[in-house]
Amino acid sequence: MAIFKMKSNLIKNTTTNYITVFVRVLQAVFVTRWTVSYLGPDYYGLWALLWSFFSYALLLDFGFGISAQKYTSAEIFNKDISRYNRIISTVFSFHVAMLVLIALGTVCVSFFLGDIIRVHDAEKLAYCRKAFLIFGIGTAFVFPLGMFSEILVGLQKLYLRNYVNTLSKIVEIIGVGLIFFLGGGLMSLVIFTMVATFSTNIIIAFIASKSIKGFKLHYKIDWETCKEIAGFSGFVYIMSVSRLVLNKSTRLLISIFCGLESVGLYHLASRLSEFCFMGASQYQENVRPMVSNLHARGEFEKLSKMVLGSMVWNSFIALLIMLPSFIFSGQIIEVLFKVSTPEVTYMSRLFIVSMFCSVACRRIPEVYLQMTERHKRTGYVTMAEALSNLVLNIIMLPRFGVAIVLWNSILIRLFYTYIFIVPCMLRSLKINMFVYVLKVYIVPALICLPAIAVAYGVNLFDKELGSFFTMFLGGGACAFVFMFFAYFFMLEEQGKIYFREKFGELIVKLTKFSRA
Repeated sequence: MAIFKMKSNLIKNTTTNYITVFVRVLQAVFVTRWTVSYLGPDYYGLWALLWSFFSYALLLDFGFGISAQKYTSAEIFNKDISRYNRIISTVFSFHVAMLVLIALGTVCVSFFLGDIIRVHDAEKLAYCRKAFLIFGIGTAFVFPLGMFSEILVGLQKLYLRNYVNTLSKIVEIIGVGLIFFLGGGLMSLVIFTMVATFSTNIIIAFIASKSIKGFKLHYKIDWETCKEIAGFSGFVYIMSVSRLVLNKSTRLLISIFCGLESVGLYHLASRLSEFCFMGASQYQENVRPMVSNLHARGEFEKLSKMVLGSMVWNSFIALLIMLPSFIFSGQIIEVLFKVSTPEVTYMSRLFIVSMFCSVACRRIPEVYLQMTERHKRTGYVTMAEALSNLVLNIIMLPRFGVAIVLWNSILIRLFYTYIFIVPCMLRSLKINMFVYVLKVYIVPALICLPAIAVAYGVNLFDKELGSFFTMFLGGGACAFVFMFFAYFFMLEEQGKIYFREKFGELIVKLTKFSRA
């Protein structure tokens, strides 16, 4: 497989991605528990609203951040450092302009905050307004610095970004804990969070700028460069907005046609697939800069092998994580959320299938087209997909209920992927459709059969074992059997050698540790 021929950066990038995700989950659990406990319902609601409200500021990126990643991964800084500095300076200057817009918007909205959060007590409103202004203006100053994370991704040095982010999350856990232990409240939390976020981004900016020889940043917008960037970033932005509209409109439509209780069930059913996505998608972040780099160098044969190998590896990871989650979704939801209803389990499984279609079928082909000057196709397809979902949901929700939303998502995603995205990718890479289907889907599907048999065998003893042990033993056995057969029938010889070496190194380290 292509992954085993790549530099050690790829391994470090993916491994540190998983470590960062793990720390983020811990941080989310601890901080959520503490904020709920110490802030009370009103101020916790404001804290949640602040994050929700200012997450929309990301839309002001207009796809320029991905453009910075693309031009970095194409190594323009090696070919023409002056042009590269001009491009990055234009992106940064544009983001600084958005900084001003976010800050002004924060001040304007603060005058209407009382009506938005329905607080009219003068003292409490003044406190909330102050927290809102600090959070909003802090977000504005952080906004332009987000570009530097994309530069590190473009350099294929995600591990450096991950080191900083992981350390930052650990500091945040300790800091938030100390704030509440010492009697601090919402204002202290807001100030600490903004200072920590700003400091993290400054460190990433310093590392990124020192990683490129001759890097210089100027506050100047080159309009010709801006036009060049906009041709790519505009379609990336359209895709982001299309997905946002689809996701937000789905919950709104469910609320209108089925009621708030159905929205709650839909949201709860989505949680397991979100965890699966976090586990299955960390490798994918490496693909975008690698595609751009190989395409810019004209190494098309290597690019073809890399993309096909990445899709095989991607399918392996997705099945390893999502297959046990699909089979034992009822037990997992009961253990995690103390909910046990057939409706939630059914929708949770549909969510997992939908997520698998996105992770294993769509993501890498879409990224390939984006980074090889076919971004217009992906933009138009995403818009058409979002519109198709919206129309079908409006027509079918009142008649068939909430689950139809997920069926629409799955079928529409597969239709647009295999009619407009995958064939274009295969033609460009000169990959035979039969080879693609065989390696990416048929072989992994056959390898799944023994794992499925073992999983359902364990499921027969669900009442005797209970939900936790059924989930733990069944999920572990399913994953082990899948990995066992994948080793013999899915990995190429070089991959087997790699795993044997790593497994041997692990045994040696554990032996030394036990003796010490």
